[in-house]
Amino acid sequence: GVTWLKWLKICPLLKSRRFAVVLEMERLEKAQQPHGSEPQLTSSGDSDVDREVYSRPKVPKKKRWQRLMLPSLVAGTLLGCWAGVRKIGASVSAQRGKEDATVRLLVLGDFGRCGQFQGTVVPFRKAKETKREECENQTRLVPALAAAAAAIHAQAVLNVGDAFYSDGLASVSDDYFRGSFMDVYDRDRFPSLDSLPRHAYFEGSLLFPSVDRPLVEVVLLDTTPFAEKYLNQAGAKPGDTCEHPFSEQRKLGATPANPASWQIELRRQLDLLEQRLVAARNRGVPWLVVMGHNPVRSNGDHGDEASLVALLDPLLWEYGVAAYINGHDHHMEHQEWIRCCEFRRPLQTVAGGPVVINEAVDNDHGEWIELYNAGGVAVSLAGWVLRTDSGYPDRKVDEEQTSLGPGEFLKVDCEVKDGSDSVRLVDANGVLVSELSWGFGLMSNGFSVGRYPDGQGTFGQPMPMTPGAQNAVPHQGGPWLPKGAPASMNVSGWLPAADSRFQARRLGGPRQRMHYLTVGNGAGLGHHASPAEAEESGGGAPRFFRRENGFASLEASKDALVFKFFDLAGLVAHEVRIPSQVS
Repeated sequence: GVTWLKWLKICPLLKSRRFAVVLEMERLEKAQQPHGSEPQLTSSGDSDVDREVYSRPKVPKKKRWQRLMLPSLVAGTLLGCWAGVRKIGASVSAQRGKEDATVRLLVLGDFGRCGQFQGTVVPFRKAKETKREECENQTRLVPALAAAAAAIHAQAVLNVGDAFYSDGLASVSDDYFRGSFMDVYDRDRFPSLDSLPRHAYFEGSLLFPSVDRPLVEVVLLDTTPFAEKYLNQAGAKPGDTCEHPFSEQRKLGATPANPASWQIELRRQLDLLEQRLVAARNRGVPWLVVMGHNPVRSNGDHGDEASLVALLDPLLWEYGVAAYINGHDHHMEHQEWIRCCEFRRPLQTVAGGPVVINEAVDNDHGEWIELYNAGGVAVSLAGWVLRTDSGYPDRKVDEEQTSLGPGEFLKVDCEVKDGSDSVRLVDANGVLVSELSWGFGLMSNGFSVGRYPDGQGTFGQPMPMTPGAQNAVPHQGGPWLPKGAPASMNVSGWLPAADSRFQARRLGGPRQRMHYLTVGNGAGLGHHASPAEAEESGGGAPRFFRRENGFASLEASKDALVFKFFDLAGLVAHEVRIPSQVS
């Protein structure tokens, strides 16, 4: 198309130059003829066929060379045009090739509380979720997201989940679909994405920029079966009667009484994931990215998901996945790890005393802290407070009880986070009396975290809940636990330990480090204002952590994979550049 376009412009030029030369030659010939003479007919004997030609007077030798000007001019013009067209075509091809060799995506998640567009708020289904500011945060994000989509010419927007709290959608005509999606991310704001469908359900892999020549493959994973609490919160232990609303697997027959039914779905997800990773490697896709809702690594409210560290992380390293993207925790974070499959422990904390933090709980049975007086005399609690790393307001202890006698227990209702947190007991003078930390995955599946024996020990251990009473013997773990995993893991015996394929295969793949990105910066932010402290074994470290609304971009070329975190103003808060060959 470019060639013919250029020829249409060149032909008139050739035509005008040719006739200009012919007319000049005819003018010179006429000037040398005798005045009034007529052209003469002659017979040419130079060929077998006589041809009638005009008899022209002789032209000086110098003038005859002028006759060579026409073919020379035409040949030179054609040669120059051919070279120009070749250069233009090569430039266009190079530009097209450059565009084809670049992938540009946007990533966001956990903005499914409601949706506010032009002052209209969709009614909430649950009264406890009626927080207008969360709707406003979702709408505030749209201008920056739209500007970024236009600036990088985004090819798609990926959502890491929780797009419609809390019961999902009844149909595409559901008010939540209109309020949380269609009216918020309208076509006028995202013209570069106008050719893409605005509602689609994917299971499998997304290949960019095309299926024929993929540069990036995003493998999607359903992480629900990996969260054991979704199974155990439906009656796995005595007293557990709450059925988790997100537990779709229960509808498929997965019950606490039959852990094997839960394993079926878990194995299916792992099988599908490995099949897709193998297929991607066979296709020679330069960049592999896995995306799921729950985090493998997180310093936020939920912390690391122990089962994902045990079962998913080995596959990510084995097949050279460059990055894992998740939501669930409502903040922005980037972690870089140089070793696979390591479980983190909380920092050691001093029991202190004589009043100590003896037990902590955050699950479907409530949120509370238990105090224990390990001394021999009563202690006044006037002016004492409980303070958490997760940013909840200080809890005044004396509102429950003003003093604590020797050997007595006191249960104090207090907001904490189950994934990872640290709670401190501070007296009226601001002096630290006692501290208890936990994470990552210690307080899960309905267990509390406490000291055993009462008032002793520097680490919290998972144990059956005993509010206001002597602590029980710590839980010893399920039928099979990976090395270093928290004892609260695999309570139901649901992990597929018999399958050797799921054992940790450390550093078996071509990539020597992994990047974990949390983009679950939803309308309602998490409580951790800074990375939760943990005992790092040298395997990884947080590179970026911000409790702020925003989104991320993914840009890929054959040389590098680049992630950028954006705030609500559209400014780049952090950039991650992963070279094609990581040493």
